[in-house]
Amino acid sequence: MKILDRYIARAVILWTGVALLVLMSLRLFAHFVDESGETGTGDFGVLDALLVTLLKAPGFMMEVFPVAALLGGLLALGGMARHAELTAMRAAGVSIWRILGSVMLAGAGLVILVVMLSEFVAPAAEQKAELFRAERMNQPSILHTRHGYWLRDGNMFVNIRKVFGGGELGSIFIYELDDDWRLKTMTVAREGGYENGEWVLRRVTQSQVSPEGITTRWWREWVSPLSLKPAFLDLVSVAPDVMSAFDIWQYLDFLAANEQSRPEYEVALWNKVAIPVNTLILLVLAVAFVLGNLRNVDIGQRILAGAVTGTVFVMLNRAAAFTALVYEVPPVLAAWAPALAFLAITLFYLRRLR
Repeated sequence: MKILDRYIARAVILWTGVALLVLMSLRLFAHFVDESGETGTGDFGVLDALLVTLLKAPGFMMEVFPVAALLGGLLALGGMARHAELTAMRAAGVSIWRILGSVMLAGAGLVILVVMLSEFVAPAAEQKAELFRAERMNQPSILHTRHGYWLRDGNMFVNIRKVFGGGELGSIFIYELDDDWRLKTMTVAREGGYENGEWVLRRVTQSQVSPEGITTRWWREWVSPLSLKPAFLDLVSVAPDVMSAFDIWQYLDFLAANEQSRPEYEVALWNKVAIPVNTLILLVLAVAFVLGNLRNVDIGQRILAGAVTGTVFVMLNRAAAFTALVYEVPPVLAAWAPALAFLAITLFYLRRLR
């Protein structure tokens, strides 16, 4: 059986890669056309647009990954059905559930890949793309290091460790120098946000340096003299759907501590958690479509029907996310309802197959 597992899993992974390549080609081409519309701004050229598009590829991959898995499963199992391999397996006593287990083995490998992309690759690549675009367009420069982002505001040098959407910051360090470029004050804030035209920092510790020594003060909230505009930070902020689940969770925890709410981040978190599950559910759907009555129905029709159903599944997920934002539906319900409904219907259908 291990040989059978490897054979089916290898076919599913191979065809998923092919489907992913096709879908990514279309998605990257569409984005490259959009980026090309910005050429001529500053030093931003066609090659720069191409590089930005390639840096955004990991984020796009997460968008199309579940559908690519569905198409990969349909093509792999469809090819086996067309060559009567699945019929031979069934005749040898291999159950549908056993074949499903082999497909899920491939699905486990695919899920590990999508989680790695989602948590580590896509957010970093997205930030690099935005910083590179800003630099080539001669927009205000921000230095990105392993210690966060550095920028200058008059005599103040600001280090921001975390940048969220909507002008929200985390772990802010402000170093203010005097006219002789000696350290005057150092301000450290746990978090901050742009409110009513001012930067309001929270949980602040400020150390003032003078010939007499160092004086330290603390504030629960402190209005900083920064003239920085939120749009400036949009150059380095990452959209919620591209942020890692861990970073979104941290941001939501920060909001909860300050009695604030950002539904779009809650929806993004639950949708991100649902991506691996959706990938497995669509693979189950592929098995159901291909293995249903292999003798009497054209396999090409089943593949087409499965692809259409997968498209409907993706559209329902996006509609559910939109509904959660507009009508205040609980994000966890919006993220999981379409997936669980499809899974229940698919498993019910599989139980009726013989």
